[in-house]
Amino acid sequence: MFIAPRKYSKNNKSSFSKLPSLGNNYLRTFLISLAMALFLVFSFYGIYGMISEWSNPIPIALVVLIFAVLFVVGYEFFNSRFVRKTTALVVAFLVSFCLTIIIMALVKFVKMVIAGTVIEIGWEIFVIATAFCLIGSVIVLKYLENL
Repeated sequence: MFIAPRKYSKNNKSSFSKLPSLGNNYLRTFLISLAMALFLVFSFYGIYGMISEWSNPIPIALVVLIFAVLFVVGYEFFNSRFVRKTTALVVAFLVSFCLTIIIMALVKFVKMVIAGTVIEIGWEIFVIATAFCLIGSVIVLKYLENL
């Protein structure tokens, strides 16, 4: 069964503009950007913790299982988007690899918060990292809105 691909025009709104407006465009943009920035900062802290302690926060069997599930879902997603099978395979591999690393980093961040090692890094670095990630997430958000 062949389904024709959707035609996109410049007048179509992006998925970000379909979110509830919360009464104000500025507030919506700020809240989405803040969520993205905190997600990035938490991931960076987790990656820092994994590198500094050189430890894996999740057992390797669970890491492989997470990767496999993400790979299967990603392959089916990209294969259904009318991408060639080899391209879908490569993109699904890259996306699932990156998402597995991010999941491991977030788990490591939670373990660092529970152990109290995040406080040792300092709140100034956290605020500076959040500010830079907030600026970057606004730029990415506005770029994706115009696609």
